[in-house]
Amino acid sequence: NGLVEVVRLRKIPAVQRVYNLTVEGEHYYRVADHGVLVHNMDCAPKSGDGFLQHGTKSDQTVTTNGLDLDEIKAREGHDPTGFSLTPYDDIADGFANNPLRPGEPLVIGIRPSTLENRGIKPVTGIGLTEAGEIKILPKDFGKIQPGDFEVLR
Repeated sequence: NGLVEVVRLRKIPAVQRVYNLTVEGEHYYRVADHGVLVHNMDCAPKSGDGFLQHGTKSDQTVTTNGLDLDEIKAREGHDPTGFSLTPYDDIADGFANNPLRPGEPLVIGIRPSTLENRGIKPVTGIGLTEAGEIKILPKDFGKIQPGDFEVLR
């Protein structure tokens, strides 16, 4: 009933059979004994408005205060590994509507040019599940200013 953190990756030095799974309808589903929420790779239409989005069930403090590391630690109860953003509407909506978290669904967004103007180089790849998904690292949280994020829906 919370976030799952990948603590290590292991290379297997052999050819392995893998499966490419596509889910019709909602593009997220639960896997493993813990019911980890995952979603299809590059399946959703991107938003036409140019925002990178974050779906949550928190209040709007990020839109008014920026990314405040201490505030996020207090709310989440642990040190954050980053702040994930996606260009896909349905993925942001899926996280905003997560039934395991209390509160009203909220999708906030930031323009990629704002990240660039603030000197933030987000990470991509390992640990991120979607093509186009990025993560702002905690070392860059202080560069996000109040008003950089907007409430999208």
